[in-house]
Amino acid sequence: MACGQSLVTTLEAIRMVVTGSTYREVEDKLDIAPSTISGIMDRREQYLSVSKNG
Repeated sequence: MACGQSLVTTLEAIRMVVTGSTYREVEDKLDIAPSTISGIMDRREQYLSVSKNG
């Protein structure tokens, strides 16, 4: 997971960005740094694959 974030939090960050939230809005709601959100989005297919298979 990204910097110790739970899979649930990581998936919520992905959902928020995909549905139109800004990185700042995600940061405010989930307390995740924008640089971490960027990394999550870069690897989102991996996270989504794990959530479907896990």
